[in-house]
Amino acid sequence: MSNNFLIVTCEDHVNYQYFAKFKKVGVERGCIDIINHNEVLDYAISDFDNVLDEEIDVIKDKAISFQQLSCDKDFLDGEEAIKLAQEHGADKIVLVAKPTKRYDMNFSLIHLVQKYEIQVINKDTCLFLIKKGSMNLHFDQFQGYTFVTFYPLTDCTISISGLKYAADNLTLAAHTLGAYSNAFIPYQDGVVTTDADLICIMTR
Repeated sequence: MSNNFLIVTCEDHVNYQYFAKFKKVGVERGCIDIINHNEVLDYAISDFDNVLDEEIDVIKDKAISFQQLSCDKDFLDGEEAIKLAQEHGADKIVLVAKPTKRYDMNFSLIHLVQKYEIQVINKDTCLFLIKKGSMNLHFDQFQGYTFVTFYPLTDCTISISGLKYAADNLTLAAHTLGAYSNAFIPYQDGVVTTDADLICIMTR
């Protein structure tokens, strides 16, 4: 049996039906989102500095496991939740997080995808790691997304087929946007081949 974890860090439009068999981890107001959707809150972990005292009481009552972190720590709350999931043998981790006005927090999501090979989602965006080699991007799975961007973590060479804009041995410098705003061809799968790991960013 799979051991998958859904980590919710915010109140967002999560379709929990897709994650029925996932263990639910709440971070900050993500705990409230899980509770308000009548989902089981398996783990609550955070410093809870964005949660009201009366809401913390509700979270403590609903959570199977509750852990309040210090505000002075070496890792972000979301990363602590990832580490918790890994400690419990997670096979797959999906993190729900939406962009904020803080660019440093937004950049941190790319770091987490790279470091822990997780998937990050919100109502508009999906980020995941494409490992060195070839990967099929299935239209049926991603047809709701308008833009497909490949973000290189290091200098790399990629080839793209089956998407609107094809490429053959395209050289990308690290942390540049040389392969952005691609798109699916209706009912057709795409294929990306890369000689180094990179991030795929899909946006509705």
